[in-house]
Amino acid sequence: SLHQHNARILPRTLTQSSIFHNMSSYDVVIIGGGVGAGYLVKEVLAKSEANPNSSPIPTIAVVSSDPPLLPPMERPAVSKGSMLADKPFLRNPSGAADKFPYVKTAAGDPMSPKFWETTENVTLLSSTTATSIDFDAKSVALSTGEAITYGKLVLATGSRARVLDGCGAEGSTWDELHSGDLDEQHEITDKRKYGFGSTHTLNNVGDSEKLVTAMTRVEDDDQETCYWPVVVVGGGFVAMEAAAVIASKCDDLHVTVILNNDHFMGGKGGVFDKEMSEFYERQLSQRFGVRFARNYTVTGLWDKEESGKFCSLDGPAMDLKKTRERQFDTCPKQFTECRGVILD
Repeated sequence: SLHQHNARILPRTLTQSSIFHNMSSYDVVIIGGGVGAGYLVKEVLAKSEANPNSSPIPTIAVVSSDPPLLPPMERPAVSKGSMLADKPFLRNPSGAADKFPYVKTAAGDPMSPKFWETTENVTLLSSTTATSIDFDAKSVALSTGEAITYGKLVLATGSRARVLDGCGAEGSTWDELHSGDLDEQHEITDKRKYGFGSTHTLNNVGDSEKLVTAMTRVEDDDQETCYWPVVVVGGGFVAMEAAAVIASKCDDLHVTVILNNDHFMGGKGGVFDKEMSEFYERQLSQRFGVRFARNYTVTGLWDKEESGKFCSLDGPAMDLKKTRERQFDTCPKQFTECRGVILD
């Protein structure tokens, strides 16, 4: 099953830090290594280059919890090209730098690791987090045990996927989410973890790599024979894109989308009106067989050890309904994390 990137902002705890000596100093410190940080650096450099006589180029430090191979990138690619099995260069940064979706400079050049290593006055502090801020001293304490001072401070910590309790790795940094699952070249270490009953979020290219692996359906015997339904939880853009990619590229899988309101991008503050939502839903249903369950809330994962009599979903593809209870026997042993989701 897949949890939509329905994100929440993660403000970091800001506390008074102790005084550090011999600290590196920057005109601008950006906490966060996502697309916002990348575009801010891009604009600052472009403005300085356009007015070279107005003022010197400011010194900039970007504090990023992502590894060195992952400087700021275009996040929308995660639910688009990065999910295509035949385009590994869009999710694995160890490949061609000119194809990976790095943020680009004003001149159109990729802001790849080489850019950050060679561009004067710009420093990327990879695999690093800010642990506290001393606003009076204008200093930031780092997870490395060091501290840096700033003239201007920008908080660009971004967001992370909202997940169910017990679903996958917990945390917000790359290491917390992917340590042991991806090697230094960002490749899967054990493909068998992502077959029957595996659960996924979709927030970064590491998630994309795991999801693409799951779509190949490799089991313990290395045979691609998993045909169980795929459940996509969420009603936003990412859920819609994920459902479209999975259903179109794996036409032998049955994709069910769980919505907590009447239609895609609906509810309070929804982007689509009902007519537009229904158009896209019909496309997914008629062309790829996607089914929809509306006005349900997912309360948790269905434990793979739990058997007994339970209701399920069935009926018209555009509006699945709860069935009568039926007997579910012991879960097959090849299931890894769960056997489904629990709905309310």
